[in-house]
Amino acid sequence: MRNGFPGRILIFGAVAALVAGIPGPTAKASQGAFRPSIVTVHPRGAALAGATTALVGASEAIFYNPASLAFMDHSLDVSLVQNNWIADILRHQASVAFRPARGRYGTWGLTFRNVDYGDSFGTVRADNDSGFIDLGTIGLWERSFGLGYAHALTRFISLGGQVKYLANNLIRNDEGLPEQEIRDVVAFDMGFIYRTGYRSLLFALTWRNYSRRPDDFALQPVFEFGVSMDLFDLIETAGDIHSLVVALDLAYPREFANERQAGAEYTFMKTVFLRAGYRRPTDKRERNLGAGLRLTLGGVGVQLDYAYGQLGIFGAVNQFAIQLYY
Repeated sequence: MRNGFPGRILIFGAVAALVAGIPGPTAKASQGAFRPSIVTVHPRGAALAGATTALVGASEAIFYNPASLAFMDHSLDVSLVQNNWIADILRHQASVAFRPARGRYGTWGLTFRNVDYGDSFGTVRADNDSGFIDLGTIGLWERSFGLGYAHALTRFISLGGQVKYLANNLIRNDEGLPEQEIRDVVAFDMGFIYRTGYRSLLFALTWRNYSRRPDDFALQPVFEFGVSMDLFDLIETAGDIHSLVVALDLAYPREFANERQAGAEYTFMKTVFLRAGYRRPTDKRERNLGAGLRLTLGGVGVQLDYAYGQLGIFGAVNQFAIQLYY
């Protein structure tokens, strides 16, 4: 059969078995700074339980795999996200991607993230009647800015990367003196995507949060391998009416020895999206569901996305996004 059909299906099956079958510990292995840098903020990725490494998306994809920008369909894409997290923590994310001359010069992207932890009441131990000194109210936050680039070397292979600056304002007390310090770090993300040539089957690799910061303030580096395919490509009569993209990821974060992520996205007439995902092991969320709606207004494309997550005793979280593209 043409395009190496049997071999590619065997590879796909082997990878699927690998992602689904490798056992992983449920206990944490370690912890790192800037933990929000590995949290999936966009509702599409959140609903798919983070199985986004091999997905071709829009500007928000630079947070998962910068190489996917090279296969973006639009000349300009803007994505804005709000995430209502537990304990009234607010996460905001923005991304812009520009693909001039139909990708001849690659695709450029800008990213921004902000995590607002709200007000914290700080104290420090002291030898007085109360036993502590009140530091007052301090607003805590974490932010990042990024510049990314991706280029398709061929119609099958793309490479991409992002350099980003991350900062937070943690409270530090040296020798009993209250003080607020901004700590920062520069990190890099790198990604690779291989289009096999058989239908929509993709393989991808990404290495995120690489930095040279000392271990006492290390980031959460993550290496991920992913595979995805639209299963309706196997049905000749499906056309553009139905789509069912299944994505599988195997991740190696600092927290666990390995993490398996699986997601499915059903699309009807390229307009309505229904999503679900599963991740194991995890302490982040128990259920992952989401939906999306795509419209065209005055020649500009508009997509609305929503994700719902249930974090056990912490309750539900809601994530919203709007995407504008041209």
